[in-house]
Amino acid sequence: KKMDAASQLFTELQETEINEYEVGYSIIDQHKAVNKAILDSSLITFDEGKDLLSKLKEMAQYSDSESAYAKANFNLETFLDNLNNRRCQLEDLWSQRRIKLEQGIQICFLRSEINKSINWLLTEGKEYVENTKLGLNVTEAMQMQHAHNEFVKQHYKPMQESVTKCIRTADQFIHTGLENADEAHAEAHDLLEHWEKFALKLE
Repeated sequence: KKMDAASQLFTELQETEINEYEVGYSIIDQHKAVNKAILDSSLITFDEGKDLLSKLKEMAQYSDSESAYAKANFNLETFLDNLNNRRCQLEDLWSQRRIKLEQGIQICFLRSEINKSINWLLTEGKEYVENTKLGLNVTEAMQMQHAHNEFVKQHYKPMQESVTKCIRTADQFIHTGLENADEAHAEAHDLLEHWEKFALKLE
């Protein structure tokens, strides 16, 4: 029953449920607990099964009906084999689900970074490039040039690296098959458009 419930849980989860990375982490923790409970139960069951097999084989030595014990042994061994196979299948299913959950979490992080970058470009970045003052004299012009160089160092270069990373990550995730990967990919290229306009004005 535990395995049936876990199999349904691992299979029916929709990747689109992970709209925030906190949710993704919560689901992973929940599934880890379910998986551990099944593993613990399986280990106890295997130990009990081995003990029972040992007792059946011992009793068979003192019985006139060895065939009955042989049949019981066969049935029990078959049950334990099936249980082990089911456990392995469930572990494979959980591994696949965990990979998708982790990908979903990474996509949430990616979309968060994209949104932060776009918001910065539309606020602080936009405000900076719309300032067209050149200074009223040489001193002011040099001060503004120095401030500009500092801006480039503190904001432009880190933002450029962040945008590049977002684009590369989004391009990689487009091959995962997760629904949110398409949205993140579109948002990343929207960020790229904002960035190119900003970089051109800054230049």
